[in-house]
Amino acid sequence: RLHIVRTIDISVKPPKPLEGENELGESVVLPRGSWVKNAEAIDPALVIHDVREVPERIRTLTHPRYIKYIEKHGTNQVTVKAHQKSFPMLNDPSRVTRARAKRYEENPKS
Repeated sequence: RLHIVRTIDISVKPPKPLEGENELGESVVLPRGSWVKNAEAIDPALVIHDVREVPERIRTLTHPRYIKYIEKHGTNQVTVKAHQKSFPMLNDPSRVTRARAKRYEENPKS
């Protein structure tokens, strides 16, 4: 039997960021940070922004972290104004996941 023991020393500096190659075959360090900015730097067409309408609604604050707000304003309800929200999405056909749903019979066979 073979036992492998791995230890991690947290005082050691983490490894450098991942490295890749550019069109000329030169090694380059890939940038860290927002996936949106990184994808747009490669090709702006890789990121699409889905803009959705958020309707006006009443939001009820129930989490204990809102106690000070509720005490100050005397209510646990806040009106969320209607607005638009942009959701960035990766437009990469090679990474599309296709799901297939199967409809089950009402009385499945046992």
